[in-house]
Amino acid sequence: MGNSKKCDNRYLKANFDLKGSTSKREVFDKGQIKNTTTLKDLNLIKIKNEENCLLFQTEDIKAIMTQVGYDISLLNQFNLMDYSLLLAIEYNPEYVRKYPSEFLQKDETQIQKERSEKYGKAYTR
Repeated sequence: MGNSKKCDNRYLKANFDLKGSTSKREVFDKGQIKNTTTLKDLNLIKIKNEENCLLFQTEDIKAIMTQVGYDISLLNQFNLMDYSLLLAIEYNPEYVRKYPSEFLQKDETQIQKERSEKYGKAYTR
């Protein structure tokens, strides 16, 4: 899946493979927390409940739902029902440039420690 996203990993906050289900849809902590690990539906729900993220304007919601509708129609034409939505949440590069100390001066070990402390065992990469 890594080659299907078009974002710079330096600005990647989290990456998700969403199926619209909660059954067996969680990645558990194995001590390898990275921003590039693909998380699942339950991980997204937990992050959404704890952080101020995934806030869309009405016209963006309509555009997303229109595209999902097109995708569903295409899958239906070929009698396919297995699907995933790859969702990458990025930090705004302009914000990162404006406040670099919040993002770029932490080493990977510090970032992993902070994520483990904040999200516990259900948040891993």
